[in-house]
Amino acid sequence: MSFSVVDVTDWPLMAEEPVGADVKEWICPPRAEALADGRENWWLYKPAKSGIRKMRGGLELSFRRMDDVVERLVCELARLVGVPAADVELASRSGVEGMISRNVTPRGWEFQSADIVLAGFPGYESCAGEDRPRRRVGHNLDNIRELLRDAGGPPGNCGNWSAFDVFVGLLTLDAWVANTDRHAFNWAVLDRDGQEAFEGLLDAMCTTLIALHDLRKQGGARNSTTAVTSLPLRAAS
Repeated sequence: MSFSVVDVTDWPLMAEEPVGADVKEWICPPRAEALADGRENWWLYKPAKSGIRKMRGGLELSFRRMDDVVERLVCELARLVGVPAADVELASRSGVEGMISRNVTPRGWEFQSADIVLAGFPGYESCAGEDRPRRRVGHNLDNIRELLRDAGGPPGNCGNWSAFDVFVGLLTLDAWVANTDRHAFNWAVLDRDGQEAFEGLLDAMCTTLIALHDLRKQGGARNSTTAVTSLPLRAAS
């Protein structure tokens, strides 16, 4: 399986993304920059990450993480099984590899992360900040079902599906690709004049390839016990 790589070097910077610890940029195709479409043509650029692997004898090796390729692959898998997901493409910006993800908020709708809307539930602990609660207190099915009780699926994507039905589909996809990082900052609720809708898959970086690394650990705690078979990927420019 191969995916094309979009060169976004000439795409103008529209805004910095303040949420999250990593540097991310909202950019826009030059041909759409002058259009009065609000943020509908904005894409979020995320450069590829690197990591440090500790070896025996105290040696540390730097390696390129494959988060961008994983997110592109999971986006494709989500489409195959009908789970709503943001449009994702592999990208290169000034020679730096990464990915772009299209803005998921339609015109006239307000985006609210689940972390914000769940804050009204007793006992909920926010995921904001670097010191996130490991047990995700309050981020549970009972609260999520109540939150989404009167909401519909993503606008224009899921017909008459309820928001909670779509969320369950998202959890099923998580199980398939071994995603252990479904927290309240990577799904959201849309609002338009009091009408609420669920927004689909926003972030699928912590998935299959990371789970495979987890499975291969020798000793220690694991997040995963199974994982889908890895697929050979080649990014075609």
